[in-house]
Amino acid sequence: MKRSHPDRSICDTPATKVAKAGGEEVAACRGQEAAMPAQNENLDHTNVGAPAPSAKEQAAARAARIRLGLEKPDPSEAASAPAEEGPVKLPDGVEPVSVEIVNLPSDQLQPLEEAAVGEALEGLAGKLASKDWVVACEGLNTLRVLTVHHQAALQPQLEEAIPLAFANVRNLRSAVQKSALMALQDVVTAYHDAVVAPLSAGKPPNFLQLLQRSAQDKRFVADEAQRLLQLMAEGCAPGLFLEAVLPFAENKSPKVRTEAAKTLKMVVYQMHTKEGNQAVKDACFPRVLKLTGKLLVDAQPGARSAAQELALKLREIHSTCEEGGEGEQTAWEELCKKELGVSGSSKLLKFCAENANKI
Repeated sequence: MKRSHPDRSICDTPATKVAKAGGEEVAACRGQEAAMPAQNENLDHTNVGAPAPSAKEQAAARAARIRLGLEKPDPSEAASAPAEEGPVKLPDGVEPVSVEIVNLPSDQLQPLEEAAVGEALEGLAGKLASKDWVVACEGLNTLRVLTVHHQAALQPQLEEAIPLAFANVRNLRSAVQKSALMALQDVVTAYHDAVVAPLSAGKPPNFLQLLQRSAQDKRFVADEAQRLLQLMAEGCAPGLFLEAVLPFAENKSPKVRTEAAKTLKMVVYQMHTKEGNQAVKDACFPRVLKLTGKLLVDAQPGARSAAQELALKLREIHSTCEEGGEGEQTAWEELCKKELGVSGSSKLLKFCAENANKI
């Protein structure tokens, strides 16, 4: 009995159609892809349903391409760019006032009237301690005037005024730093040793701040700090000032160490001039000799230069005190070895021997 074939519409399900088609349908698809125009290669591979980029996004993408050098800017776009809408917002607040700080030379400072001296003394400490930098500079200028022209009247407040002046050396404003340094110069000139005791006060010590200011890059501040150090070396008792200087000649900071070495040289020279050879030898010779040997091989040129001058001065002092006898050279070598060791002393002795004509 013959079996009739079932209706094709019933048997040809989607699955059987795919199976029957097999390679024919794949081949047909490949043929269609090959026949597509070449322009389809540049079609953007984005989702069909994704929204088109806005004008702002397109402008940002174009700006990025221009920054990366992938596209050249169009000069016509800058000319045709629409102006920003809305008023321009200007900064608000109080208009800053231009302030000019004038630091006159000491010989140009004018004395106060007798009636104004008491008022100036009464407000001096408050102005020196003010957080307003303009008021602080005014107080420092008043301190200068009182120091130069009214020393007796200022004397009772001097112990309070000097630390406040040193505190202004720490100020972040360079104008205040300069004013404070100039005020301390006048104090040293008028009162001499009165500034030595406050040098060790403060955290960090005031003298460290002074050495840092003398080494900083702003020359108009550094020059005033170096001038103050020179005035202190010349005007203060050498023994007192020397004790303040010695600890900083071994400071870890190369700049501070250099400035301390220069100051140490000035103090020893002043002590030698004022008090003589024997005073230097009795007061500080071994300690200064030891520091000189270390500074002679310092990495900083300024420290080495100061140490070289010190070494020759110490050699001269030792020779004079020993009256240049036969055993003087032996005593000098033994002292150097005692304070510096064999290695350190050999460098100092060699330097002094090579430069004996400069002594």
